[in-house]
Amino acid sequence: MLGVKKKMQRNYSLLVLSLLLFSACVSTPVTDNNPSSTVSTRSITSAKLHAILVADTKDLNIGSDIDLGNMKELLITIQQHTGLTLEQYSIAGNAFTSDNVNNTLTQLSVQPEDMVIFYYSGHGSNLGNSRWPSLKLSDQFLDFDQVTQTLENKNPRLLISIADACNNFIDESSNTPTRQVIKTTPKADNYRQLFLNYRGKIKASAAKHGQFAAGSSSEGGKYTNAFLNSLNKELASADKPSWHTVMKRAESPIRFRDKQGIERLQMPQSKVQVADGGVPPDQSGSGQPNDPLPTSDQLLLQLLPADTFKIGENMIVKVTNSSPKAGYLFVWDIDSSGKLARLLPNEINQKHRLDARKTRQIPEHIYVGYSLTMKEPTGNGFIVALLVDESAKQQLLSENLSNLSTNQAQTTLQQLRGRLTQLEGAIITAVQYQIVR
Repeated sequence: MLGVKKKMQRNYSLLVLSLLLFSACVSTPVTDNNPSSTVSTRSITSAKLHAILVADTKDLNIGSDIDLGNMKELLITIQQHTGLTLEQYSIAGNAFTSDNVNNTLTQLSVQPEDMVIFYYSGHGSNLGNSRWPSLKLSDQFLDFDQVTQTLENKNPRLLISIADACNNFIDESSNTPTRQVIKTTPKADNYRQLFLNYRGKIKASAAKHGQFAAGSSSEGGKYTNAFLNSLNKELASADKPSWHTVMKRAESPIRFRDKQGIERLQMPQSKVQVADGGVPPDQSGSGQPNDPLPTSDQLLLQLLPADTFKIGENMIVKVTNSSPKAGYLFVWDIDSSGKLARLLPNEINQKHRLDARKTRQIPEHIYVGYSLTMKEPTGNGFIVALLVDESAKQQLLSENLSNLSTNQAQTTLQQLRGRLTQLEGAIITAVQYQIVR
């Protein structure tokens, strides 16, 4: 647990939020009207799987051509085991342009029971304050948020959108050896469970804000392979496969060396808002065990130098207010045992105003008088950040929220979120971290 004194001790793990898929080359849609299997779970044999694959296959150093082939192979197996009619759009090679992507998105016709996959493999950058990258096409950048929103507006039954790209302010490729996709023996019923029984949306990218993503000319993108390996494991072994499990497992930290030999840490991120059994995904934050973490593009939360720490290491919490309004920042820690503690404001630092378009770091520097040092218990915890106005600030300062602590971190997070969402105009975001020995 983290206390605020000369040393503020703290836990940190991995942010598990949501997901999106990207890859490929503009060609005529590939449609198979003779699926090899029927579907017993849903009467959905007339539904379609729309797959838009966007890949920078001209850059031979990053392995996008391999990613494209792996994704196409996945699409064929989905079609074979679900009976969905596949309509595939590949945008690669000389066709790798923003116009081709935008035209494909605009012209896509989606029915209520259809599924859509959007996958990108290539270079990326971060051109603003979004958590998500901008995708580098041959002629210009494409905003990943806008791509996703365009597809969401078409109201598919299930949307999966993934970007395997850097998420930094400069682009840097890597030729680091990558773990290959592991072949497994999947269960046909598991395909039907994941691709027919789920509704909602998944958005994912290979790296968090400010990080690079690695790829190999011989084996493809590290995140694409991590995602496919996680999916294959779930398809082969789980009694009741879950997209939450697939995406969380695919978010394991990735370490690599860039082309200058500098060791980098790549932490994939995802946002999963799905439910199975035909039940609409929960958007209310009602506290179900698989609820996604609360996130907001107006309040960006980052843990440095990573989201996995050893006991004795120090954490830095970085919060950016991307909204047009100033507010007062509150930050809490929930350790793996479910204990809740406030990190800001604290007994040493009472100043917690955060102006619009500004960033706050906690602690601000090494001379501030405290640190966030990892200690027992090990396991997964959460950092929660809140931005509120003057009236809510006074209300929170007068309350002792530590009584929301439970014996489980996820339950404490749900109780805290339920309390904070009652504050008018509040902006809330959270990130998961891990403490190991």
